Amino acid sequence: MDNKIEHKDKDKIPDFIIELSKNKLGKYPSIIETDYYTYKMFEDVKEKNNIIWSHKLYNGNDTIYNRGLLEFSDSEIMFYFEKRKDEYAYKFYCLSNEDSYDSIIFYLNKFKQYKLIT
Repeated sequence: MDNKIEHKDKDKIPDFIIELSKNKLGKYPSIIETDYYTYKMFEDVKEKNNIIWSHKLYNGNDTIYNRGLLEFSDSEIMFYFEKRKDEYAYKFYCLSNEDSYDSIIFYLNKFKQYKLIT
């Protein structure tokens, strides 16, 4: 793998997230970066999958997820997510083997109505 590509991805995704995905996949992951989606999409994805790491804020009333790593049940697909500053909108980075590309695109297409116009 070209070190320039790996370095660019590590600027967007923390090193330990890349390492977690490399350990699970057995190689450097293919990455699909999305635009921002609404909080509702984040809730739907979170509800149906396992959070294996997160950074949250508790504001006295609610727990707000700032970033984290979701693992799809029974697959080798992970989503790293980041909350947009001062908004309830989330960007996703899909980490998987290259042969999972079509499955990920099919999954993301189900959430078109939650995509923010940026």
